[in-house]
Amino acid sequence: MSTWLNHREVIKSIQQGYLTATFDWYGGFIGLLQCLCLWFVSALYAWDDTSSQNLIIALPFFLGFGAVSVYAVYSLITERNLTSVETRISAAANQRLLLSVFKRLDWSVSQSTQQIVIAGIAKKWFGGAVFAIVLITDNRIYLNIANESNTKGRYPFSFGRNKQKLRLLIEAINKSILEIN
Repeated sequence: MSTWLNHREVIKSIQQGYLTATFDWYGGFIGLLQCLCLWFVSALYAWDDTSSQNLIIALPFFLGFGAVSVYAVYSLITERNLTSVETRISAAANQRLLLSVFKRLDWSVSQSTQQIVIAGIAKKWFGGAVFAIVLITDNRIYLNIANESNTKGRYPFSFGRNKQKLRLLIEAINKSILEIN
């Protein structure tokens, strides 16, 4: 993860509002492929035997897997978006602030430079591993939280858990900024 985002990519990402470098296209593709396969199998089952009893069972599965597949495509498209937070402090102070916030939240920092901090949350029982990418500038930081992949791929969506982690991170950052001032 540490080699895919260089200085040029950081600048380009900030200007465009999303991470321009793809961090895990393979894992997201595998997760989407699993959703699409379930949708296809449910379609075969729904239209193979047209008895009303089978259709009553198969149609909700078909619609549900279809909705999950569409949500997976949407999540893949939007998963690299950046959230901007104004800090009104220098880039070096932003980096120190982020390191203290991640330490307080018990996230493990895997990379820390003047322009980027990457921290991860350990995998929980049923959730996957999650990591935060923070791009640092003077007066502002840019946040992204995404699911980490393993050898079997990853689902590109988190059903709102990553947004909750992002809100928690922003609240912790804002609280730390208030403590500084």
